[in-house]
Amino acid sequence: MASTTGQLSQEELRELLPEFQRMTMKYKHAERVQKALLTISETSSSVSDLAQLYTQIHDIVDSFMVADNMYVCFYDDDKQEYDFAYFIDEHDQLIESRHPADELTSSITEYLVRSGEPLLLTQENRDARCQELNIKIVGTKPSDLVGVPLKQHQRTVGCLVVQNYNERVSFSEEDLAILGFVSQNILTAVERVRFREITEQTIQKRTRQLKTINTELEKEIQNRESIEVLQTALFNISELAADVTHDMAVFYAKLHIILRELINAPNCIIMLVEDDQPPYCVFFNHPEPFMQEPDELMKTLTQYVFSTGSVELINSPQALDLAESGAITVTLAQTMLNNPQSWLSAPLLADKELMGIIAIQSYGQGQKYTQRDVELMRFVSYHIGIALQRRKNADALTQSNARLEHQVAERTEELKQAVIQLQAEIEKSKQAEIKLMHDAFYDNLTGLMNRAFFIQRLELAVANKKRFAKNMFAVIFIDLDRFKLINDTLGHQAGDHLLIEVAHRLELCVRSHDTLSRFGGDEFVILLDNYKHDIDVEIVANRILNTLNQPFEYEGK
Repeated sequence: MASTTGQLSQEELRELLPEFQRMTMKYKHAERVQKALLTISETSSSVSDLAQLYTQIHDIVDSFMVADNMYVCFYDDDKQEYDFAYFIDEHDQLIESRHPADELTSSITEYLVRSGEPLLLTQENRDARCQELNIKIVGTKPSDLVGVPLKQHQRTVGCLVVQNYNERVSFSEEDLAILGFVSQNILTAVERVRFREITEQTIQKRTRQLKTINTELEKEIQNRESIEVLQTALFNISELAADVTHDMAVFYAKLHIILRELINAPNCIIMLVEDDQPPYCVFFNHPEPFMQEPDELMKTLTQYVFSTGSVELINSPQALDLAESGAITVTLAQTMLNNPQSWLSAPLLADKELMGIIAIQSYGQGQKYTQRDVELMRFVSYHIGIALQRRKNADALTQSNARLEHQVAERTEELKQAVIQLQAEIEKSKQAEIKLMHDAFYDNLTGLMNRAFFIQRLELAVANKKRFAKNMFAVIFIDLDRFKLINDTLGHQAGDHLLIEVAHRLELCVRSHDTLSRFGGDEFVILLDNYKHDIDVEIVANRILNTLNQPFEYEGK
């Protein structure tokens, strides 16, 4: 019986209690779904690979239902096979992620992909439903199971299945509805991360290719520099031999300078031999340490090279071997051991005839010549012996240098194009990322913020209100009356045109820092933040009513 005071009686309150509980459960259900969708959107924007995304999705599903066991499977129609992209099960173990379609005939996975319909199996209906749908359970039989198809452009491309083995836990139609609703957003997130992963793999591949090209180019540049230095030396030797304005003393001194540009050659001696005459010194420069003329050790070593007719590298440790062979005396060997030095000498040949030797010498443990120096000395000494003949080959050398420069120019251009292409790929990836972020928080039709973004702004306003009590905010809900009639009579294109025009008019009614959102369908929401007086809200509301009361023109009507 109703109370005469205007308050509800206890009996009336008891009658309304189930309705309140139903509304509360409905609100909690909507809140869980909204939170799951928002989390999926945020996760798809933050994770870097699919494996991490699937783990996050599992956690999200587990937040609104018991999901200890879950798998995600995609069907490749071209290859006729199933790909279990994610599989977690406490009883069964997945050995291979890919399985031919004929291996899963009449399975739950095959039913979901083939039929495109969701599936709920409980302890009470499991056996009957499996028999009715001709389904054979593969692996350990679950107590309860809920599965939904994953659809893309109205085509089933896979499925999402959650199952449990605990008889005390059961799934409901509500769980099926939530999972079905969330699954499409899961597929969108997977495609978004998959696209980003493919893009990143492409960028990494291009980067590796670029690094390889760059490494090869650096090696080629180093080789070119070495070749250029050597070519310059040989050219200078040829030019020096052709220049008859200098006497031979200047010739040998400049020859030493050219040699020092190639090898560490502070000290140098050149000896020639003619007919059956003994070798004689034509050039001697020994500033480190200073010597005016060759000592006994140098004379002995040069005589040894004359006898072998080949390039010789002699370091201090080899002195004893030379002493044992009788090439030098024990006294001279001891001198080399007491004063560490490195000695490199090569014969000077012209038409395969020995005409002299050139030798360089350095002192100290860290100044030893290497096998590379031996090869270089062998090469240079040969050209010194035939310096006059090098003049004939000057044109060929110039052409070789031109070809080398052309190759470097081509490689440089290829590198430039690779860099430009890579920059374009990176920019394309950035633009795609920006579009994905925009699509996640803005309405595609009107360009306004969507429901998820508005809720974030509203939560910030509530939090700000708690911190600063004087800050005022208001929420204005706008619903277009008889919008469905417009769609039914004039068509959806007219309805879309109306929504866009309404959005444009509403933007003119609010301040720049206010939040305007298309909440869904023909509903709009405005968050007026940080206003001073209640009359300000009324002014905005009246402004909105006035502007929306103005006629809307569509196709001249």
